[in-house]
Amino acid sequence: MNGTKNMNGLIRYIAVGIFAALLILLAGWWVMKFRSAEVDSRIRAEMLAQVTDLARTIDPDNIKALDFSATDSALPSYKRIRSQMRAFGRLIYQRGIYSMALKNDKIVFGPENYDDRDPMGAGAPGTVYENPTPNDFLIFNAGKPIVIGPNKDEYGTFISALAPVFDPVTEKVLMVVGIDILSDDWQKAIITSIILPGIYTVLTLLLLVTGLFLIRKRNKLPREKRFRLRYVETIYMAVTCALLSAYITILIHESALRERYYIFNQHASTQVEYIRGFHEKIRQEVQSLKKFFESDEEVDSIEFSKFLNAMAINPGVFTIAWAPRDDMGRFYVKFSSNHSDRTLTAGYDLTSNQTFQKLIEQSLQTSLSSGSEPQFIPGNTFGNATVFSFNPVFINESRKSGKLKDSIVGIIVGAVHLNLMVDSPMQNSGLNQPMIVTDLLDLNQAGNPALVATAPREHFKAENPDFTLQYIRNFTFSKMTPIFMFGRSYALFSHPSNVFYGKFPDKTSWISGIIGLFVTISFTFFVCFIRNQQYSLERVVSQRTAELSDRVKEMIVAKNQAEASDKLKTAFLNNISHEVRTPLNGILGFSGLLAQPDIPETDRTEFYALLKESSNRLMSTITSYMDMSLLVTGNMVVTRKYFIPAQVLELITEQHQHRCILKTLKLSIDISPEDQKLGIFSDRELFEKIFNALLDNAVKFTATGEIITGLKQIDKRIEFFVRDTGSGVTVEAQKRIFETFMQEELLHTRGYEGSGLGLSIASEALRLLGGDIRVESEKNSGSIFYFTLPLNVEPNQITDTPEPTCESVGKSDGIILIAEDDEANRLYFQTILKKSGYNIITVGNGELAVSVCRSNPAVSLVLMDLKMPVMDGFQATRIIKSLRSDLPVIAITAFAMTGDDRKAIESGCDDYLTKPINKDLLLKIISKYQSEPNG
Repeated sequence: MNGTKNMNGLIRYIAVGIFAALLILLAGWWVMKFRSAEVDSRIRAEMLAQVTDLARTIDPDNIKALDFSATDSALPSYKRIRSQMRAFGRLIYQRGIYSMALKNDKIVFGPENYDDRDPMGAGAPGTVYENPTPNDFLIFNAGKPIVIGPNKDEYGTFISALAPVFDPVTEKVLMVVGIDILSDDWQKAIITSIILPGIYTVLTLLLLVTGLFLIRKRNKLPREKRFRLRYVETIYMAVTCALLSAYITILIHESALRERYYIFNQHASTQVEYIRGFHEKIRQEVQSLKKFFESDEEVDSIEFSKFLNAMAINPGVFTIAWAPRDDMGRFYVKFSSNHSDRTLTAGYDLTSNQTFQKLIEQSLQTSLSSGSEPQFIPGNTFGNATVFSFNPVFINESRKSGKLKDSIVGIIVGAVHLNLMVDSPMQNSGLNQPMIVTDLLDLNQAGNPALVATAPREHFKAENPDFTLQYIRNFTFSKMTPIFMFGRSYALFSHPSNVFYGKFPDKTSWISGIIGLFVTISFTFFVCFIRNQQYSLERVVSQRTAELSDRVKEMIVAKNQAEASDKLKTAFLNNISHEVRTPLNGILGFSGLLAQPDIPETDRTEFYALLKESSNRLMSTITSYMDMSLLVTGNMVVTRKYFIPAQVLELITEQHQHRCILKTLKLSIDISPEDQKLGIFSDRELFEKIFNALLDNAVKFTATGEIITGLKQIDKRIEFFVRDTGSGVTVEAQKRIFETFMQEELLHTRGYEGSGLGLSIASEALRLLGGDIRVESEKNSGSIFYFTLPLNVEPNQITDTPEPTCESVGKSDGIILIAEDDEANRLYFQTILKKSGYNIITVGNGELAVSVCRSNPAVSLVLMDLKMPVMDGFQATRIIKSLRSDLPVIAITAFAMTGDDRKAIESGCDDYLTKPINKDLLLKIISKYQSEPNG
């Protein structure tokens, strides 16, 4: 049943996935098709505009001079058209610019911008086009610009834009101009346009597959793990909506760009047409004037003025002059349209200027007009660059003498102020648009084009950039239009100004992006809310359904824990009972034996030693339980101070030497000389407990061999070790020996005494000090216990710190005050001190002790019990110290837990002894503060 259900669910997931994938693929295919068609249309439109502009600016008179045969290559007209094609070709993206003519029903090639060795070029003019398309012939008949391709011919595969050049008189097609781009480049542009939608389509498919896979996999997980993955749909929705919103924003942005480009192109084309119209008018008027002088060489000033008035050209923009040739071959200006122009004034000898002389000779040799480079003449307004054109006028002598030889009559000189020529048409038309900037570029230089004029003229820059192809492409919108005038090649480069971008901002993209972000956030939060609601309900149902099973599991776990705890508690109680009763039995037993009068002195000495050993064992057990209690409850106070661990290790090792000698064990210390003086800031008392516990453990479980202790520095920590050749610890036992009340053996038959708290105390104390502990051991192969502590001090801070010493401050005839409420203890102290020759006074509470110290200046030392009625020892000590700060006070107390000594010292006590009091230790401490008694 479950298998069928799972299979049905899988089929549904697959069906949904296939349907969604088909929708995604269909949408992606449609977008890629749309973008590729849009890019193809844009490329063809740009090529068509470029070839049309190029065809319109080529002078038909130069084409009429061509025969479209191999002999054309030597003609000046051929060379001029070819140089113009090459100049314009540097500014546009193309593989080749060429021309074709229809000759004897065949298409032959004319001027082109291909290099002579370029395999894609036709080569010599007059070369027959072997593989033309029907469209190539159609344009000669229809006379309409067209873009064809991709077509393959003998030169390669191209996209071709073709435009006719007409005879202005007969309106017949004189020549067809073509611009080619490689089919591979066109195809690359198409492929580039579909990369982005292709990536988005693939990403969306991957998201779909990944989302369905994760949802399917999540639904198979346990309920709790499913809950942690409840936001898969939310993340999927957020990423998907973000991708779609970003892509839609990109499409809207591209659409806005196309719309703005259309607006720009309209304005730029209008501005360019006015400029070109003005130039065409100048060209036509020069041709008319040339025909005027060819028809009548004897022209007077009145006729010249009438002709100029009919031209209606602003002489401030274009100055025209007539310079006939004299008998000496010189050309003097006879008439000028602008008498204020200092260059073209009447009587000026044009041949006196070397530049003019060179251009005149060039015009006479080629029979074509020649133009000078733009010259910035001082005194011209707006910093105009001025171009001088020289147009030769010939008279056919055959009309007079029958000779066929042409002779030169004179030169028509034109001076054009370029910036005014570019800007004036817009000023006069009233359509001067600050939104569009049109730069006039001089293309005749070998390097990059030079900026020589700008409309509107306020945009002219004194320091102009290099108009490279890369610079031109930096503009989002631009239009490049060729304009050939006065025998030179120029181009009009139109681009938007800041005014255009301000008037037509890309608000649509921003709005669509914000809407997309809002939709993404809204859908994401909606899906998140729905999924949270669903999973909240599922969790409630799941929790209520699982409560019974959880309770059963909890009961089983509790039962197992109770059984384990009961076993542990039983073993622990048996252990503690043994550890308390065993020494207590020795204490009571040997105390009774010592009370018998007939005990031999040798037995009495042995009994006393055993009694002392049992007492020490009982005290050790009680102290261990008290320390463990403080550690477990978190009441252990840590007091850090500087000490040298090596010295502490030596003291503790010395204390255990006696036990090792009894067991014939070798106990040694392994510390390198450089580590001998390592010091740390830590709690010395806790450190002693840790090391005592480890060393006691090693002595206890080592029957033969040796025990080695030591330390070494590792980075910023000190590592201590205790190595023994004892019984070792099994791998299983190593996991529990540091736990509270745990030993390797918890049986009644274990062979070692002890409460099992030593390693637990060491582990807990190290946790407080920021250290750690570990063991390396094998059964019957010995053990190595390691523990580390932070160094907490730099090596250059370490100095030898000698143990503080106290000189004797008492007097031989002084009195020792014993403040003790317990009669037995008071009698014990009296007996010891009287036998040692000291004078004593005893009191039963702290208040009496204060009174005695205040009234009896002979008191030279106080033994102060800390727990007494009426006033305890802490308060009494503080009062005594306030009365007599130099009076030594030694704390005598049964408080033996870690930290009690610090409390006593903080209250003013000079030293500290814990009960039961060792006689020798008591006298040793007293001797530090009190001189030896007399007698």
